[in-house]
Amino acid sequence: MTGLAFELRNVSRRFAIRRQLSEHLSSWFGYNQPKAVHALSDVSLKVSSGEVLGIVGESGCGKSTLARIMAGLVKPSEGEVYFEGQRVDELGERERVNAMLPAQLVFQNPFSSLNPRHRIRTILSQAALLHDLTQRNHVDEFVSSLLQSVGLPPSVSTRFAHEFSGGQLQRISLARSLSVSPRVLICDEPVSALDVSVQAQILNLLLELQTRQNLTYIIISHDLSVIRHLSDRVAVMYLGRVVEEGPAAALFENPQHPYTQALVRESLESAATRRLFKPIEGEIPSPINLPSGCGFHPRCPVSIDRCRLERPELRSFGPGRKVACHLVEADHSQQVTNGVK
Repeated sequence: MTGLAFELRNVSRRFAIRRQLSEHLSSWFGYNQPKAVHALSDVSLKVSSGEVLGIVGESGCGKSTLARIMAGLVKPSEGEVYFEGQRVDELGERERVNAMLPAQLVFQNPFSSLNPRHRIRTILSQAALLHDLTQRNHVDEFVSSLLQSVGLPPSVSTRFAHEFSGGQLQRISLARSLSVSPRVLICDEPVSALDVSVQAQILNLLLELQTRQNLTYIIISHDLSVIRHLSDRVAVMYLGRVVEEGPAAALFENPQHPYTQALVRESLESAATRRLFKPIEGEIPSPINLPSGCGFHPRCPVSIDRCRLERPELRSFGPGRKVACHLVEADHSQQVTNGVK
């Protein structure tokens, strides 16, 4: 299948904060106006059918919210979401679930995403039976085929989730997603809850499934090594916005945004010294009170006055590359002026 799997246009998502009674009372007099968490702000993305898009960023940057919007589990506060050419954000819940069935979300924690009261046979067959993708008299063959596709023996179908290791549970989570014949898998931190020794097995399985079934992947992770290993193209998020986007090889070899540069530099140092992943000094500003201008300027070592006053737009700089940074824009303009492209 060719064309676009997903297109997001200026998508934002805010979550209201529940207030105490005293705050409700004071708001009547103009104090303590309602506050909201700005999880996503003006995100625009395109995902082509058959490609692997990696989305990377620190915890709290909006990656998981974006995953749930793309899976149809959360509606955006503003903006438009298109799945295979159909606008889905305006649909009712039932219609949206049916329209988004070919886009399945693989959750981060397999220990909490599988029902502990059901046997694996039930977990893998429920959705397919509900959507008439298999018949009850064919469930055993259906479940056996799913388990074999993720490298597990059919005999485990009678067991419960607590009887498996983390890696086995993630394979079962993948099998459950495959049970409805999806065209898109949205993987939210697919290996972060697993031992290092198991992570490579799951990553290789994802690549094998993508090739075998021509799946489109959206891989969401804070781990750049995972994104680099799997992705054709990468979008870097910071504080609810996409700050850089481009082909994986070009982005990792020549990152443009100061935040992306810090992520790449620190991940390479972490791999070399075996220390914990630590992207950059300082903390992400509160998504309740967003900073003015560029959201990264409080932590950016090269920010200028313009960064504190004006939010940079995500602009194209070269083939397939987009960056939201005033310094990159100024440098590009200077190169054009000097006749260098």
